[in-house]
Amino acid sequence: MNTKRLSVILIAVAFSLVTLFSCFALFSVKEVEIEFAVAEETDVSKVEKTLDAYVGKSLLFINTDDIKEVLKEYHYMEVLSIEKHFPNVLKLKIEERRETYYLEHGDNVYVTTADGFVLEVLSKSDYKGNTERDKITLKLKRLELEEDETFSTHDVTLEGAQVGSTISMFEDEFLSTVFELAKKVNLTDCIKELKVEKITNDTVVVARDLVITTYTGVTIRVKDADVRGEEKITRVFAEYDNASTDYKKTFDYIMVYVETVEGDTGEDGETEEVGDIVVQWSPMDNSPIK
Repeated sequence: MNTKRLSVILIAVAFSLVTLFSCFALFSVKEVEIEFAVAEETDVSKVEKTLDAYVGKSLLFINTDDIKEVLKEYHYMEVLSIEKHFPNVLKLKIEERRETYYLEHGDNVYVTTADGFVLEVLSKSDYKGNTERDKITLKLKRLELEEDETFSTHDVTLEGAQVGSTISMFEDEFLSTVFELAKKVNLTDCIKELKVEKITNDTVVVARDLVITTYTGVTIRVKDADVRGEEKITRVFAEYDNASTDYKKTFDYIMVYVETVEGDTGEDGETEEVGDIVVQWSPMDNSPIK
């Protein structure tokens, strides 16, 4: 009786092994198809060689998250999708990340995408300055209000300041807001420099301003850019493009802000602040921060 039971078990194991090996053979990867969206001069041979290692592996047991992890070493490449096409094809879509910002901070210059993903870190001593029209110089400053009503200036403390990470201001989501604003209003076509200014008084954040320098030499200060920021930027550029006279366009400074007035009392009993967006032109820098 035990001999018969053992025979049944052995037959079942043998059948399972045959089935398993058949699956390996049937679903082994025979082709890795990669759809690249990259510049004509970009060399993708190393990425292709890395993915060739998956040929012959079982499509059933390939973990797509593991593939994404392996490809993270190619910082200029972003994996958009990975799909298994049974029985034996692995398909990927990969896009080249675009350099958008040169972030000057401390002794380094961080080359980042429009979202702040760090592609490269340069030494400031080796950096020759931004000479490319499709790139924006980015500066992050913390302005501390002193007792004598002057400002001391320091670099903002950063997080993710390394290749392969997304950079941000320490414990402050404002930088991601700036990136979103810049993309929505398509600033890359006309902006030479962005300066993010976090204005503090002791531990209290007084304001977060965005200072925009255009290629035409005009400086625009967006007051409290984290409040109705897209609306402010859209309004200020629309007014500049539709200036009533060419003389007005020669003004070098523009400030945009919300002129607050007392609104209705809310449900919590607090008086709400509402108001129109004001675009103030000037031949002089009227900013309180010099």
